[in-house]
Amino acid sequence: MNRKDIYEWLQEISDKQDLIINTLQEGREDVKSSSKEIMTVDEVAEYLEKSRQTIYTYVSKRKIPHSKSGGLHFLKSEIDAWIKAGMKKAY
Repeated sequence: MNRKDIYEWLQEISDKQDLIINTLQEGREDVKSSSKEIMTVDEVAEYLEKSRQTIYTYVSKRKIPHSKSGGLHFLKSEIDAWIKAGMKKAY
């Protein structure tokens, strides 16, 4: 290998390293945005301007999209879609 080959090889490594760093940074942004996507009962109640009890009633009657895995939570995108659909039965 001559100096030019070594330089080109190091440049390729540097380019790949930049790509990896950018990908990891974008992944962090995805995690941040997905954590904002998950809502608690209080957050949904505030978002919908309803009481906590109303949200629990919607959950018990399966009127609102939710998940109970790891505790009761809601995905904002599902709540938004549910609102757009006219707040019809979720399940």
